[in-house]
Order: sequence, then C-alpha cells, then structure tokens
Amino acid sequence: MHRVRAILRLRPGLLIVSGVLLAACSTSLEPAALEAAQGRWRGVATAVTEVGANGNPCVGLAGEFELRGSRIAGRATADSGAVFGISAFVTPAGAVEGGFAISGDIVVTWSGQLSQDGLFASGEWTDIERCRGTWSAEKQGVTRA
Repeated sequence: MHRVRAILRLRPGLLIVSGVLLAACSTSLEPAALEAAQGRWRGVATAVTEVGANGNPCVGLAGEFELRGSRIAGRATADSGAVFGISAFVTPAGAVEGGFAISGDIVVTWSGQLSQDGLFASGEWTDIERCRGTWSAEKQGVTRA
C-alpha cells in the first residue's frame, strides 16, 4: 500500500481542488479490477492526530466521488462543515494519488491503493497543520455475497 500525504487547512467556503499525480507502483491490477472500480464511491477520512500545529482540532470528513477512466472527482464535507472538492488519479497499478486546494492553494495531498478486486480503497493523509489520518472508500451499487 502507498503512503498517503494530505494537507488540510480548514477555511470557510468551497474548496477548489487540484489533483497531483505522484509515483506509480511497479505492478498492475488486472484490467477487470480497474473496470470494476469505475463508477460511484463513498468514503470517509478519520484524523488520527487530535490537534494541528495551529492549535485547532484535526477533523475527519465524509464524501462521494466518481472514478471515470483514471480520474476521480467529487465532494466531501468535513466534520467542521467545510466543503471540499476531491480530485485524484488512479494509476494502472491501482495507486490512488490526489490533492485538495482552497482558493488555489494546495492544502491536502493524499494517496492509497485500490483492492485487488477494485471495490475498496484505503490510504493515509497529512495536512499543512500536521494533522494526519487514514481514509477508506467503497464502490457503490455493488451486491456483495
């Protein structure tokens, strides 16, 4: 699994997103897994640090996004009520890499890995205030046995 870095500085208003493609893995997922991953996803991010360098509480978020081809786009809402745009890329190896920006400033980078079946993903994030945490997401509309 890839390490996730995210930078999260909460400010009032809408978060404008900027995606960042980082390093790719050397192995690839099966094409069927990448095809299965296409569509709508729902995810959550949880802070594992309590207080950022600025003294403000570190917060989690929940959101929905869509994977089309290799691009991810969507929206999430933090526990504080701040709204974020989500932008990321998925490599042929199933690595998920992306970033968030507020007013054009990149404030969060995050990454992770798709599962071998393409139906789950998880990783870590770290923000510019040194808050950090984990995230996980699940493909929507899939019937599981």
